[in-house]
Amino acid sequence: MRKLTVSVGVLLIAGLAAGHRPAPTSLQGPLEGAWQSVGQPGLVTFTEGHYSWMSVAESRELFGDPSNPTDAEQLAACSGLTANSGTYEVSDSTVRLRILVAKHPNAMAMKQVATFAYSIKADTLKVNFGGPAKYTFVRLD
Repeated sequence: MRKLTVSVGVLLIAGLAAGHRPAPTSLQGPLEGAWQSVGQPGLVTFTEGHYSWMSVAESRELFGDPSNPTDAEQLAACSGLTANSGTYEVSDSTVRLRILVAKHPNAMAMKQVATFAYSIKADTLKVNFGGPAKYTFVRLD
């Protein structure tokens, strides 16, 4: 009887362990998630090893005819747009972005790498590219 009890116990534990999948661990830590820009329309999303960054100038003129914008309207709308995506790595308080897709063709052609310092306090992300390029984001649910 003891052998049967031990065997059933071992099978039960093995069955539970086989069905249990631990939550995936993040290599990127607290950056993962969606972050909305403060001060200008923008969104940055970090997933496991990949990111997407889009922002636009605070004010942009609407197209006179939304279904047929002029060349000048399209140029003005795109001039205030930042858009790039790729992979990223975190080391201490520094992030390295490897741009794979970007609005700016030179960033893609040169396989540009952007590095910035960051800090997170509660649900606020502060990003500093050095010099005047500083951004603040709040975490989205």
